[in-house]
Amino acid sequence: MSPLKTILCVDDDPLARLIIKKSLDMIGAYNSVEAKSGQDCLDYVSENKVDLIILDYHLGDMDGQDVCKKITSMGVNSDIPVIISSVIDSYVIKARCDYPHLVKIVQKPYYIDSFYKDIEEILNA
Repeated sequence: MSPLKTILCVDDDPLARLIIKKSLDMIGAYNSVEAKSGQDCLDYVSENKVDLIILDYHLGDMDGQDVCKKITSMGVNSDIPVIISSVIDSYVIKARCDYPHLVKIVQKPYYIDSFYKDIEEILNA
C-alpha cells in the first residue's frame, strides 16, 4: 500500500484551515496538515515531503507570492504544486504571482465538489 499524499493547508484564519483540513480528512485519501503562516509553511516544507499546498493568498506575515518565491529558492521541495485560495480575483493573483508550479487559483468560498475534483486531478497528474 502506498503512503497517503500530503496536502499542506496554509491559512492564517483558523476556521478556514479547519474547514479545508476537515474536508480533506472526510475523503480519507490524504494526509492533511496545517500551517498558520507563510513562515510555518516554509518551515514545514523545508523538513517534510509535501505533495500539494493549498495556500491562502493573504497571510498575516507574507502573501502567497512571497511564499512561492521562497519555496522556489529553497532548493528542496521547490517544485511543489500550489493551489492559491483567495477572495481576490484570480486575474489579479495571476498578474502578481509567477510561481512556475501554481496550478490553480480557487476563489473563496469553495465549491467543495469541484475543489475535490481539482485536487484529485493535480495529485494524479
